[in-house]
Amino acid sequence: MPTNVWPVSTTGLLFSLGLFMAPWGGHATFPEIYIDQEEPEKYGKCMSVSFGFSYAVDLLTGIVGFLMFGSTVQGEVTNNILMGDYPKLLQHSLVLLMGLLPISKLPLMSRPILTILDQYFPAILGRMILSGLYLGAACVFQDFSSVVALLGAGVCFTVCIVLPSSFAISEGGGKQGDSSRGSFYLWWGLIVVGGAGAILGTLGVLLRG
Repeated sequence: MPTNVWPVSTTGLLFSLGLFMAPWGGHATFPEIYIDQEEPEKYGKCMSVSFGFSYAVDLLTGIVGFLMFGSTVQGEVTNNILMGDYPKLLQHSLVLLMGLLPISKLPLMSRPILTILDQYFPAILGRMILSGLYLGAACVFQDFSSVVALLGAGVCFTVCIVLPSSFAISEGGGKQGDSSRGSFYLWWGLIVVGGAGAILGTLGVLLRG
């Protein structure tokens, strides 16, 4: 399959910004993980190992998928395997694993949302509302790569870069003498880069359709 080193279009480059940021979107679960840990003092190491491992797996999957299928690779490498001439056992195993993924991931990602909903609704009603929203979103947005790219651009750039940098500035980052003034400009630089990435990434999703 033909491959390329550089993006073949500006739209594709902008679209990839959201995909690049998407694996870092677990920040919303950080407080819940910290609260549930038996040894909170190991929180930093836990996050470094978890995110380092998950991003390495994401990167390796992307590289292998691109080398296998080239420019025909889809938003999910598993789609290429499911629609190709591969052993049925492999295809059935992939379907089973993809079905187990929401069971393991959704409860963790939904925890922060449910914590807020439980303040306004009975527990069962809050879970029914959230499940309905998930189902509706899955029915409306059926292109997985576009959904991931949109969330990565619109949400992850904001949650992972813009907001933490803004909080650092609001807490006095870079305001205590000339020695730390560089950090002040660094935070503002990250805000500009994160904001630009969010806008351009969202634009790439819209242009790609």
